[in-house]
Amino acid sequence: MRGQPRARRPGFTMIELLVVVGIILVLSTLALLITPRFADDQRTSRGADQLQGWIFVAKQRAYRDQVPRGIRLVRGSINPADPEFFHIRELVFVERPEPVNGNHVQVPGQPNQYNTAFISNVDWKTNDVVLPGDFFQLNQYETAPYNVHRIFQVDYPVTIGGQQGTLLTLAAVDGTPSNIGGNIDGNTQTKQLFQIIRQPRPMAGESPLYLPKNVVIDLDPATEGTSILPGINPTDPWYDILFTERGQVTGLPGTVGKVVLRVRPSDKPQSAASITPNNMVYDTGEQILIAIYTRTGSIAAYHLNLDPNPNPSPPTTPVLKDPYLWVRTGGTTGL
Repeated sequence: MRGQPRARRPGFTMIELLVVVGIILVLSTLALLITPRFADDQRTSRGADQLQGWIFVAKQRAYRDQVPRGIRLVRGSINPADPEFFHIRELVFVERPEPVNGNHVQVPGQPNQYNTAFISNVDWKTNDVVLPGDFFQLNQYETAPYNVHRIFQVDYPVTIGGQQGTLLTLAAVDGTPSNIGGNIDGNTQTKQLFQIIRQPRPMAGESPLYLPKNVVIDLDPATEGTSILPGINPTDPWYDILFTERGQVTGLPGTVGKVVLRVRPSDKPQSAASITPNNMVYDTGEQILIAIYTRTGSIAAYHLNLDPNPNPSPPTTPVLKDPYLWVRTGGTTGL
């Protein structure tokens, strides 16, 4: 006996279709909201990973070659009024050349205005043997720390007393005018035993390194959780992180324990000053702190601690309770 034919189910009702369409719209909206933030986080993490890798390579090169090597952070602008002055997008590997030594230098000039040093029969201008920013140190006649002078300008050829040579215009270490020695009289004096301490130079054959698009190392001192760069000269167009042959960070004050670089998206709000008292959200995208410990040369990554300050005074400052919490405790590196 043949069974009864199965009744066909009618098509979807209008209500069912509307429910399905609503679910699809909700999921699409969530995807639109989540995907850009996920992409922001990914590019910031990628930039932080690249930065860690570059710093590690610089440290390993110092180990391998047994000479000071490091990495240079190049400012996006040399104008302090330009926001790009605080943004680092470009880096380059650097090395410190051996010092230049000599035993004969003349100090021409008028009494009490000795801000130049003349070295005869040498060309330190060609091939950038000596550059502005290097340091001229006298081992006699002056005592530390007054025996170190920043070189402001290098000129060659210059003829003084019938001899041709290189003339160094000097400034104090902080860039202000500097005179050589307070015990000099007469127009020309000869000194002995000096040294040119040369600052790091970009390594030959190395191309610049660039962070991902819209990712920067933020040096702005007005923002919370900003980078910590000890010994930085605010007028310098770059900042060098240099490792010794043992892998320690060199050239910083002895009490400094770490260098911290804040990596963040550049197309997000840049300052906590725009946050109103009733809105404690500090949303500048994912922010990662790269810490280099000066004594050991260890390199680690931490997220910026976004816990709000429960009692800000004034209401908008500081917004964050302790931005560097994880850097100090070593927790939640996550990278």
